[in-house]
Amino acid sequence: MFYLFARPWYRAKGWLLYQRKQYEAALMAYERAISIAPHDVPAICRKGYCLNKLKHYKEALAAHEEAIRLNPRYFQAYDGQGAALHNLRRYEEALAAYETALSLRPHHFWSLAGKGNTLIKLKRYEEALVVIEETIRRKPRYAHAYHAKGVALYGIKRYEEALAAYQEVVRIDPNMLIGYLAQGQTLYMLARYKQALAVYEVLLNLDRHYATGHLARGKALEGLKRDEEALAAYEEAFRLDSRYTMACYAKGSVLFKLKRYEEALATYRTIADSYSASYGQGKALYTLKRYEEALLAYEEAIQLKPDHLASHLGKGNVLYMLRRYEEALDAYTRTLQIDPNFAVGYYGKGNTLYGLKCYEEAIVAFEEALQLDATFSFAYCVKGLALCRLKYYEEALATCEDALLLDAQARFAHACKGLVLAEMQCYKEALATCEDALLLAGTDTEAEIAYYAQGLALAGLQRYQEALTAYKEAQQRDPLDVDIYIGKAKIFRALKSYAEALAAYADALLLDPIHQEAIEGVRQVQALLQDQDA
Repeated sequence: MFYLFARPWYRAKGWLLYQRKQYEAALMAYERAISIAPHDVPAICRKGYCLNKLKHYKEALAAHEEAIRLNPRYFQAYDGQGAALHNLRRYEEALAAYETALSLRPHHFWSLAGKGNTLIKLKRYEEALVVIEETIRRKPRYAHAYHAKGVALYGIKRYEEALAAYQEVVRIDPNMLIGYLAQGQTLYMLARYKQALAVYEVLLNLDRHYATGHLARGKALEGLKRDEEALAAYEEAFRLDSRYTMACYAKGSVLFKLKRYEEALATYRTIADSYSASYGQGKALYTLKRYEEALLAYEEAIQLKPDHLASHLGKGNVLYMLRRYEEALDAYTRTLQIDPNFAVGYYGKGNTLYGLKCYEEAIVAFEEALQLDATFSFAYCVKGLALCRLKYYEEALATCEDALLLDAQARFAHACKGLVLAEMQCYKEALATCEDALLLAGTDTEAEIAYYAQGLALAGLQRYQEALTAYKEAQQRDPLDVDIYIGKAKIFRALKSYAEALAAYADALLLDPIHQEAIEGVRQVQALLQDQDA
């Protein structure tokens, strides 16, 4: 007698346990029912639902496919198949499964909801909205449908409408954390950081142990430029979940922003097998001028994610700083293969061509960058230097002035203008411009150009000792700039300090063994020394 009632009893028990979210126990009950009746399609299908909840997606898919094999008209098996395929990220197949379920049972709510979510994953947001609106019409109090609606609206950049949908989520279910999280993220996207922060505070009042909430709160605090508080939020997120790599990466990023580069580097190094962490390491090492290590980090990031644009850019920047121009050019060219409209990639390419003394090609690259971004002042500056090298002085000066129109306080633009004026032999104007540049905030590279130009102008005014002091300042910032040693050699020649001139030319040749001016300078100075001895 028990055998007759065992199968329905186990099925009923399984369903009760499933509703109580006791999925392991429910699975065992359904497996007992199936052991009694191996062709029990509802039991097999519900077994699949349990496996799906337990994140055993491949096994769930196998169960639903078995149910379909036994009964091709059983719509719930297609619904479950869709859910399993969705979780396996096989979205096109999942969509087909949900549509089959709906063809068999047109008003099945969960298949309709699943279809909407799958369309979102396929980024078919407009179609998703139509389906989601239908789910809302059928169940106006179903909070998850409003969340899905918000996601679809966010996907098509209708942020205010997305925000309204997320607000409806928490109105229906004030304890639904994901509703607050999505609402805060949308406010963050709209740069309404204070409002986002307020929403995250509500979220964390509901659950202080929600690591994602602390991460999101940190982002809002960063938006408000409260970086130290953001750091504390990221640390709390990581304390709550030591495997939360996004929190660790965010911590590294804010430490980098706070110029605590060694700490940022140490933080990134705690994350294994992450292209973002490797990229972060590269960025920190680059800033610390540890270029060889930075190169290794960027290459590791590229190995983990071959099309990561920023890592290829970082690699190009490191190779440029190492004067490995041909390799740098390859890296910048790769950035443009990934994104043909990447202005910074053209700028890097132009810089590298300038380093290779291919000035006309460099100008073409800078013009490409400026077509894509007309406000790219650095591209104007180095384009001006390239024009100067080609002795198109008036054009070079005008190009530097264009950069200053964009930002009158840009040290790089003042430094480049000073260098052009010095090359034009407008020494007093050059000197004044360089002094302006050195009063402004900026990088060592910008200061090096300003000091070099200052040295050139002072030498032109025959203020040789001051010029040597300026060149010394430039050399401290970039000891690999050949032009500095050439400038020093010329001053020593003017001062008839031929041994020192010879040493300066020799230093230049150590950096560039085929530098023609240095080679000729050595020959001339050696001749002068011979004449002196005679």
